[in-house]
Amino acid sequence: MLRRYHRDLGIPGELTDPVIGAALTYTAHAHQEACKDHAQHCLPPSVPMRFDVIEVEAEDGALVKWVIRFPISKDYDLVLAVSSTYLVKTVWVNRAEDTHLMNFDRSKYDRPEPVGV
Repeated sequence: MLRRYHRDLGIPGELTDPVIGAALTYTAHAHQEACKDHAQHCLPPSVPMRFDVIEVEAEDGALVKWVIRFPISKDYDLVLAVSSTYLVKTVWVNRAEDTHLMNFDRSKYDRPEPVGV
């Protein structure tokens, strides 16, 4: 079963973060979206040194996707949806102060099992 976790609701500890420096490959869609946001020059060739994991998807306990976010300027962050094989499926730019709390739908996410259960 596919499970989706958000950092504000908890991500299971066994779902590891992306490896810093791992080479990234971009889909045509990811390149198109970067161009729409005028961010094609900001696409990193590898997982950056500093990032926040915003969301994780797992299928039967195996990691499927990360959504990571990192600054590209003082005012903007780049968000990447990265598969477990380091294929970037889509990208978008957010204002740095935009945390999406106003439209955050908690019902779309699973909660990790309590430790010791």
